[in-house]
Amino acid sequence: MQMTDSQRAEVRQNVLSLLARLEQIHCAAGGEITVSEVFEVIGQPSDRALRRDLEARGCLTFEHADGGVRFSNVGPAFKTKLGPGTLQVPGQLAGRLVRNGDGFWLEFDQDKTMIGKALLLELKLQRLEVSPRHVAIRLPGGLFDHEYTL
Repeated sequence: MQMTDSQRAEVRQNVLSLLARLEQIHCAAGGEITVSEVFEVIGQPSDRALRRDLEARGCLTFEHADGGVRFSNVGPAFKTKLGPGTLQVPGQLAGRLVRNGDGFWLEFDQDKTMIGKALLLELKLQRLEVSPRHVAIRLPGGLFDHEYTL
């Protein structure tokens, strides 16, 4: 992802803010973050319809479960154009929060995750990695992973 210095600074600020919230949630084994806040670590959505759809989804709710912290979100499913393809967000998102050094991973359940589609490809989001130094979007097989440094 090519970013200008000002875009990089904005995304870095969003990442640091999200990391602070995830730290609080991890320590408390519970809390909430808006779905919009999570999307902001990969850049501000410029499309009004996408912003509206993200806001309609409300919050990811984090709770202590199975010896760790799980997250979930239920809301209206939607599909939006994203780059050369589409992003499909199902009615339910779910997964677990994992601490990784000074960062966090949002690991998605494979039946409750976002799906990117382009041409004949359909890739489910496996994990969103966020640290003070980088953001990574992990997809099956790793070939189409998207990663950038801050």
